[in-house]
Amino acid sequence: MTSLERGARSLWRATGKRLPTRAAEAVRVPAKQALRRLGLLGGGAGDAGIAEFGHHAQNDRWIVESVFPGLRGGFFVEAGACGGGVGSVSYVLERAFGWTGICVEPGEEYFRLLKQERTCAKDQRCLAGRSGDRVEWLSYPDDLARSGIQSLNKNGTWAEQHHAKGRTSTRETVTLADLLEQHHAPATVNYLALDVEGAERTILQPFDFDG
Repeated sequence: MTSLERGARSLWRATGKRLPTRAAEAVRVPAKQALRRLGLLGGGAGDAGIAEFGHHAQNDRWIVESVFPGLRGGFFVEAGACGGGVGSVSYVLERAFGWTGICVEPGEEYFRLLKQERTCAKDQRCLAGRSGDRVEWLSYPDDLARSGIQSLNKNGTWAEQHHAKGRTSTRETVTLADLLEQHHAPATVNYLALDVEGAERTILQPFDFDG
C-alpha cells in the first residue's frame, strides 16, 4: 500500500458544482441515520449532537455510506476546507466518526473560522507543485469559496458574468508530500479532497504515488 490508497477509495476531485444555499440546506441529513444503518449507533441518548451531512455535493455522505462504510479513525486531507463547518467534506468524518487529518485553507476569513471550528491539523499555505514559493492568491469577497491561486483559478468567466471584483495577496506554497511529512501523517491517507479551483493537476503531478 502506498502513502495514499489508490483509486476512488483515496482520491476524489470535487465536481466544482455548487448548489444554491437553500438547496444545500435541503440535502443535509443527520449523520446518526448513517450510523444506525451501519449498526454503529443505538437509539439512546448518545444520538445528541451528532453532526449533519452538509457538503454541497454530498461527498461526505458518499464517503461514509459508500466508500468506507463503518470506518472509524481514518485519515483525511482536505484542501479548500473553507471555514471547516458543516459544509466541509471532512466535518462529519471528524465529528461523528473519529477521523483525524489536515485541513488546508489559504483564505484569511475562512482560516480564522477553521481554527475555531476544528481540532484537526490546520495549514494556511497553498498546496502547489513546489514548496517555499510565493504565489498570488485571488479571493472573491462575493463568493470566498471560489478563491484560489490567481494563475490557475478557473473562475474568471464567473467573475466577468457576475462583475465580481477579486483582491490579491501572497501566500506561501507547500507540496502535498511536504505537507504530509511536516504534519506527521500516517502511511495511509484514506481520503484526499481537493477543492482548489483549478490547481488540482499542479498539486498531484509531482506526487510520488508509488513511493
